Amino acid sequence: MTAILTANNVGMVFQTPDGGSVEAIHNISFTLHAGEIVALIGPSGCGKTTLFNIISGLLEPSRGSFAVEGGDNGQSVGYMLQKDLLLPWRSVIDNVVLGLEVRGVPTSESYPVAKRLIEAYGLAGFENAKPATLSGGMRQRVAIMRTLAFDPAVVLLDEPFSALDFQTRTLLQTDVARIIAEKQKSAILITHDIGEALTMADRVLVLSQRPSTVIRELVIDIPRDARDAVALRSDPRFNDMFITIWNDIQGKAAA
Repeated sequence: MTAILTANNVGMVFQTPDGGSVEAIHNISFTLHAGEIVALIGPSGCGKTTLFNIISGLLEPSRGSFAVEGGDNGQSVGYMLQKDLLLPWRSVIDNVVLGLEVRGVPTSESYPVAKRLIEAYGLAGFENAKPATLSGGMRQRVAIMRTLAFDPAVVLLDEPFSALDFQTRTLLQTDVARIIAEKQKSAILITHDIGEALTMADRVLVLSQRPSTVIRELVIDIPRDARDAVALRSDPRFNDMFITIWNDIQGKAAA
């Protein structure tokens, strides 16, 4: 399998105002393959978002390295945050083209890209709507389109459904996994929801408490096209993996 992203012995230490230091990430290594979704799950404060900031080029690691296909993390990585952060004064289509606009892509090229995404992913007819008129699920669809519009090699999903109700969250988990597969992208998902990780990911990396390291890599051996988010709950394999991950997190937290 083709490696899209490789992390080698990544560590992160922050300096404190009093001259001390805090180690957020001890040692993390993994590979993300083409067309794959990897979920990161672990205790709160274990450094997951810090890891995303390193992958996206917002932070330099204290040690170790990341390699992303294409070479430039800022150009090769798309980042979808917990909040959609749509600009309220801009229409749906103008929010979708925002990243392309920042990169200097002319509207004659960016608008056709946005229109294709909007039509493909269920928002045709809402091109000129303002974010305030959209439901939470629709706003998140706009956010994922904005992330995909500039064609990143890797998509980072930082708890993108955490603010949504259970029904909308469950539907979007399936939708976003499908969209990423259709666009032939690779993605890393941060989540505190074990069920979400098992629904969307091909592999789950369980992280320890801070300073974090990978304590388990779990391959999800259920075909993605058979992972109905509701039906999975009655699959014995789902329950076994859920308990394994839960025990990892709880055992490490207790230690």
